[in-house]
Amino acid sequence: HTYACDICTWQPFELAWKLTIDSLEFSAKHTPNFHPIAPCGYDMRETGIDVVQELAFVLSERLEHIDAVMERGIPFEEIGHRIPLQFSGEIDFFETVCKLRAARRIWAKIAKERYNAKDPKSMTAPCSINCAGDSMIAQQPIFNIIRLTIESMASVFGGVQALELKGFDEPIALPSKDAEIINMGINNIIAHEANIPLVADPLGGSYYVEWLTNKLEEEATKLMKKIEDMGGFTAAIKKGWIQEQVREAVLERQKEIDNKEVIKVCVNAFQNLAEEEIPIRLYEYEEQEGNVARILDECRRFKEDRDIDRVKGALMNLRASVKRDENLILPLMEAFKADATYGEALGVIREAMGFGYDPFNMIERPVFLNY
Repeated sequence: HTYACDICTWQPFELAWKLTIDSLEFSAKHTPNFHPIAPCGYDMRETGIDVVQELAFVLSERLEHIDAVMERGIPFEEIGHRIPLQFSGEIDFFETVCKLRAARRIWAKIAKERYNAKDPKSMTAPCSINCAGDSMIAQQPIFNIIRLTIESMASVFGGVQALELKGFDEPIALPSKDAEIINMGINNIIAHEANIPLVADPLGGSYYVEWLTNKLEEEATKLMKKIEDMGGFTAAIKKGWIQEQVREAVLERQKEIDNKEVIKVCVNAFQNLAEEEIPIRLYEYEEQEGNVARILDECRRFKEDRDIDRVKGALMNLRASVKRDENLILPLMEAFKADATYGEALGVIREAMGFGYDPFNMIERPVFLNY
């Protein structure tokens, strides 16, 4: 999904894809209670794509992951439920509820019709929500607490399994301790005072909820078919089609705000509510220079104290595994146990795959790696 948004794309797509599928294969075989990745609609939604695109892109990405792992001999029943979906928790209450309901419906049908699934567990689509960062407003930031509460309630009504809240003060500073306490309060009050999670799908049966769920399911399924006809999600990314959809969405989102088609309180409407700002305590970062110096010193001492022959051996073994096109998770684990750094391990993988050691061409391969 980061390639769809043109963010964090300094690593080649082939490298990122291999490590993704390697981690899924390894997890299916060795860590049954650990889910290493989650196709993420949050980053894409933050750019401006709509709910139908978010659903279709996330589910199409999940299909590609599962197909790739199954090509390595992992049965669908062992991987179908192991890739949770991550969505953006938008301020539109009913849209968020129905998005989660539609995602589970679509996946259950895919599992049965495409993969002939028999185990009900493999037909499930665990979902997590990351509350929308773009809904956090710098003007009168205390109002963001209200927005977070609405987004959280919508997510729980929709049946989410995990929930991440933004700091209400994030638009203007790093999240404060106050924001952390408030977010824990929102979670616990929803769970233990309001008792909303006691009921599964409490809005099911509502004429509007069922209509909107059906609408999202139908439109997302059509878009998924269009993506599949292109060769799948990764093919659509390589062709640049997904990125073009995202770029168009950025402009469309801003136009909607400028034209007041989308109302943002204190931004394009009701600005008078921000005239007298309600005071908040901002995060204060202390001793920044001292902390940076301390961290750099720790890194230097870490490199000086390690057994360099052990590091080299582990990294050379990792390089050989890349050349043999093996799963890289165990060799990576051994390299890190030997005190290799993240940059060294990734640099070795990059060179073994035919790329430069450093994605930014700022540092050279360490002299002890004389292959």
